[in-house]
Amino acid sequence: MAGDDRVRAFVAIAVSRKIREALGRVREAVADRPWASDVRWTAPENQHLTLHFLGDVERSFCTSLLREMEHRLADVAAFELQLCDLVAFPSTRRPRVIAARIADEESTSRLAEAVDAAVRSIGGDGGERRFRPHITLGRFRTPPRRPLDLSDRAIEPEAMTVHEVVLFRSELRPNGATHTAMGRVALAGTAVED
Repeated sequence: MAGDDRVRAFVAIAVSRKIREALGRVREAVADRPWASDVRWTAPENQHLTLHFLGDVERSFCTSLLREMEHRLADVAAFELQLCDLVAFPSTRRPRVIAARIADEESTSRLAEAVDAAVRSIGGDGGERRFRPHITLGRFRTPPRRPLDLSDRAIEPEAMTVHEVVLFRSELRPNGATHTAMGRVALAGTAVED
């Protein structure tokens, strides 16, 4: 457990109400699938697109990271994020996570690279895994016995404009995690609202 001077943190794109509503409709659409009851669904208020998971870090690291991201993201323009389809990670044969994939991976990947560069520049660990932009809908408690059939996996193409990134604190609790914004960094041409 993180002490008072340490927090469990990550940098992410917070999703809009319309995206959360669209993801809620996806959950309803798959509710009758045999595997759906084995999924621990993510609470709508916790849905986000992770750009960089930091783990347990010093609060001072978070303060430095916010400043560094302000510098590194100053030239990254706002962009449209659109839902695409359902996907399972690591695969439909051995699913651990069910998620919504993002249509345009390039803009989101560029943003994640800029965040990684900010993290590395202040001594943090860079993103080592291949970045695959997605919004987690839920995690399997036990893996399904059969591969998931996601053939009708299209999601209504709801979109939002990404204006900022958020540094979140994540507190693990028995009934799930609670995410609290520690700071926001605006992308080029936008202003952060308090």
